[in-house]
Amino acid sequence: MPRHKRSIGNRKVRNLTTEGREIAKFTTKTADSMFRLSTTAQSGMKKAFDYMPQIGLLNSIKYALVYLLIAVVGTALQIVWILVLIVFGLPFLISLFFQ
Repeated sequence: MPRHKRSIGNRKVRNLTTEGREIAKFTTKTADSMFRLSTTAQSGMKKAFDYMPQIGLLNSIKYALVYLLIAVVGTALQIVWILVLIVFGLPFLISLFFQ
């Protein structure tokens, strides 16, 4: 026996549970596709990594240590630069203010 749709005025109204199921399907499908899009690589880096030559353990350790050394030296230079600005720049600005 087919279900009859209720009507409000001239419009036919579907059952609320049917609408709820359709909304749930839509949100599930949307969330699933967004999650799949966010977790897959879209940049093509996998192919680039496949074509890269392999490096050994010692070379990779050396590579990491060089970048660690660069980071430490960069941090030290930033600290020195900030100290120079505070030690020389701040008194200079204060002396200009009180002239």
